[in-house]
Formats: sequence, C-alpha cells, structure tokens
Amino acid sequence: MTVARCAEVVRHFEFTWNSSGPEFVQLHGCLSNRTKLQDWRGPGRPSLLSGEHYPVSVVPSMQSPPSYWVTPAWDYVVSNFVRRDGTYAPKELNLYRHLVQKGDVVCDLGSHIGSYAVPLAAHVGPRGRVFAFEPFRPLCGSDSYVYY
Repeated sequence: MTVARCAEVVRHFEFTWNSSGPEFVQLHGCLSNRTKLQDWRGPGRPSLLSGEHYPVSVVPSMQSPPSYWVTPAWDYVVSNFVRRDGTYAPKELNLYRHLVQKGDVVCDLGSHIGSYAVPLAAHVGPRGRVFAFEPFRPLCGSDSYVYY
C-alpha cells in the first residue's frame, strides 16, 4: 500500500463503522505501519497523512473559511465530525455565530483542534480576536494556546 492510498483511507474512514470490519483493519494498518510504506520518506508524499509520532490527517474544510484542517488521525470523535462535516456541532457553532459579533473577543477554553475557534475567527473578522486554549499536550504540542 502507498501513502497516497492510506491518505484516502484515513480521509474517508467513518468511525461509526464496525471496528472489526475490513475498513477498520485497513485504517489500523495504515496508521500503525505508515513509516514502513514504500513512499513514506519520498518527496512526493501527499499532505493528507503525516506525522512521525502522532499521525495527523490534513483535510479541506467543508465550511467557511476556506482552509484545511489538521486533525489527529486517531481522534474518532471531534476530528471525525470535522473531517466529515467541516465542524463538530453545526447547531452549536451557529448559536455561537449568533451570539458573537464582528470585532468581538472570544475565548475558546478546551479548544481541542479549533473546530469552533477557526470558524469564529473568520466570523469576528480582522478587528476581532479569538484566544484558543487546549491543555491536552498531544493536541497542542509544547504550547498551551493558539492565537488566531
């Protein structure tokens, strides 16, 4: 299997499928053996699957702003919804967009991968600010906050 094929497996995997099915076995094989793939270290490696120690997938955003999401590949809750729908909870995000105005300052505490922070940063615009804090180190690396 190639990195490009594994990237497609990760991108289209649906975590609501049976975890003993062939799709999960394929996903598990891709994530667990990614560094052994024939083109893992090659210059043409696609950006949809990356990460030496923490595998991540890079997927286009389905919502505004037009961008890409970098999500932990093993996250079967928030990241799965973001990969599939472009946001974690569309109704909650819509509520926040109604409460927050252009130019406002927003604090997202426990921002995880930014599924609210990123769209709200676009919503508040260049005069607004979003401060996103995520204390879970594997998600945020060595920094404990992100500034949008």
